[in-house]
Amino acid sequence: SILKQLNAPARSVPDILSTDILAGHTIGKPEHLFKKIDEGMAEVYRKKFGGDESKEAAPTAPPKGKGAQSKANIPPAEKTPAMLAKEEEITEQGNLVRSLKSQPKTSEVEAKIKEEVEKLKKLKSELALLFQQT
Repeated sequence: SILKQLNAPARSVPDILSTDILAGHTIGKPEHLFKKIDEGMAEVYRKKFGGDESKEAAPTAPPKGKGAQSKANIPPAEKTPAMLAKEEEITEQGNLVRSLKSQPKTSEVEAKIKEEVEKLKKLKSELALLFQQT
């Protein structure tokens, strides 16, 4: 479409730079090179150009953050009663940490939070070991 707008024939790129469009050349009708894709046309283009992925699959991304790393390393497996019990302990410990964090900040509360977070990390690592053993 650029060649159409320039009213110029298609040429290959030469090794030597020279004047390709001579003086007095008139250009064609200018038009937009890009168009906004309409929502209705998006599905047509997806079918035409091979977009097999569904709309729900596109937004999935790996989780980010501190806690996401430990969860990402745990492969999905059938959970044993020991794993379920450990998950329950982790949930209880997490709730305890959340309640401590909601309290007013004092040095005693900060020390207690740090201690309880360490317990929570230990429980999570124990759960990861249980998953690795299965």
